[in-house]
Amino acid sequence: MQPRYIDREISAPHATADRRFQPAPGVDAAPAGSSGLLLRTTHDRCVSLRGMGVRVWTLLERGASLRTIRRLLRREFGLPSALVETELSELLGRLERGGFIERAA
Repeated sequence: MQPRYIDREISAPHATADRRFQPAPGVDAAPAGSSGLLLRTTHDRCVSLRGMGVRVWTLLERGASLRTIRRLLRREFGLPSALVETELSELLGRLERGGFIERAA
């Protein structure tokens, strides 16, 4: 079963609560209603996000820490902490391996 936040595949390394990720250079986001498309033009790659994945991307663009992202996802989606942690870690790992995000300095 594929997680609800991602349509196509692209576990994050264990991250501290205050760690930040940011969109990688050359990645463009194209919102489409409740979904979104990330384009990595330098490597002809794309990934489709939906639901929680779109919200995570928006928060990453705004420079939110992982602590803030976790807190907002629990509150906004009404999910238990363990599920948020699992799905967020998986999403961040896939986006990082795909070159869509990088660790912020």
